[in-house]
Amino acid sequence: MYYKSNMRGQNNLVSNQSGMVAFVVTSFIIIMMSLVVLAFSQNTRREQRQALDRQLSTQAYYTAESAVNETIKYIKDNTAQTPLPVGFKEKKDNCESLTGTDIDKLGGQDSENTFKYTCVMWNIYPKQLVLQELNDQGKIISVNTKDSNLSKLKISWEDVDWKDDTVGRIGFCPTSGNNFSATTIYDCNIGILRASIIPFTGDRTSLIDSTYTVFLRPKNGSTAVYSPHNSGSSTQGNVVGSTCDTKTCSVTINNLPGGNNFLLLKSIYRKSNVTIEGFTAAGVPVEFSEGQIEIDVTARASDIIKRIKVAVPKGHYDRSGYSVEALDGICKKLEVWPTSSTNPCP
Repeated sequence: MYYKSNMRGQNNLVSNQSGMVAFVVTSFIIIMMSLVVLAFSQNTRREQRQALDRQLSTQAYYTAESAVNETIKYIKDNTAQTPLPVGFKEKKDNCESLTGTDIDKLGGQDSENTFKYTCVMWNIYPKQLVLQELNDQGKIISVNTKDSNLSKLKISWEDVDWKDDTVGRIGFCPTSGNNFSATTIYDCNIGILRASIIPFTGDRTSLIDSTYTVFLRPKNGSTAVYSPHNSGSSTQGNVVGSTCDTKTCSVTINNLPGGNNFLLLKSIYRKSNVTIEGFTAAGVPVEFSEGQIEIDVTARASDIIKRIKVAVPKGHYDRSGYSVEALDGICKKLEVWPTSSTNPCP
């Protein structure tokens, strides 16, 4: 009897599983809570990393700007000397560090090695001059070349708001004719450039006679190669059609006057990004000597890298886009078209 009773108690103990459901539910809740906590922690780490990346990205950008400024100073200090210092490179096209007495000129590194210039390159004789967001106030830039062999200028420009998914940016530009009609509204999506080539000879009369002004108008299906006048004003102010695709328009101007030349550019109706290239009479690209310095730098903040490429003006030829400025209004008497217009000036 004792044996049977003991077996019955064991059977009852084994078959009693009333707490198993609670154990399974509790385990499931613990697992789910662990997964939720893990997801929150990963999201928090990701947000922290993104915030750190934004901060480091800003610091890397400012470090790159510092590299640009230090490079400008380094180049100007060296090019101000005649002759150029031994070892100074007019064109540096690699990321190697400076050597000799210049080894510490572009250190760009803090005591903890967190911010660093990883690559600094430059070219004081670029083959392209770049003007960003040119407007109707205009810019003056020197187009003198290293070997004084400039014969042709190719001026290319595009609208600053152009995007890769934009279609038909010049859809309303004319396909024939260059002149403006008095009743025509300018509907082209790329601005007109006013270009003036100013030869600086030191003589006022020749300056007046030899300055060449032309209006470069976007035009579909045009081959734009234009030769300026030799002297006089009869051919001044012509409207020249340019070669255009869906993004960029360009005009090549031949037979440039010899000597020192400056280029005055204005973008009318719309802002433009402009690229200027020069060529010899044989079509060989030239190197500009006074217009701009090309600087390309890369900087690092921890593990984030930023690269900046800029075109820095060598000389400043700023001018206003107008002749007279006054605190009060100015009333001008003009002859206008049509003749039925009224003159409000007393």
